[in-house]
Amino acid sequence: MIAAAARSYRKLVAGGRLKFGVGSADATGQPDESVDAGYSVNTVYFWPDLMAAMVEIARVLKPGAVFVNALYTAETLGNLPHTAHGYRKYEPSELVRGAQQVGFAAAAVPLLDGKAFCVRAVK
Repeated sequence: MIAAAARSYRKLVAGGRLKFGVGSADATGQPDESVDAGYSVNTVYFWPDLMAAMVEIARVLKPGAVFVNALYTAETLGNLPHTAHGYRKYEPSELVRGAQQVGFAAAAVPLLDGKAFCVRAVK
């Protein structure tokens, strides 16, 4: 996937404006305060430790940077058979509280008629 993305965004990569790499939410491998913005879409369910990931995200983001996390509500996921095993289901307040605990100003915005939400966290 990294090779495919690098091909698709060849000019941005060549210009040093975009970088792809392999890491995890709690161990990105990025230097302190080196990231302009971050986002996650439907991956938080698989993070082994939400707070360790929040600490890492806060560490790598530059001051004033924004992290956006979009995901389905626990109720919505509970109605999908493939999420019965291996998914950690969150309420919006859990993610907002986790972001705030590591110093973000954070708020949740409902999406898809309340079936999903997006947490916007500003460092």
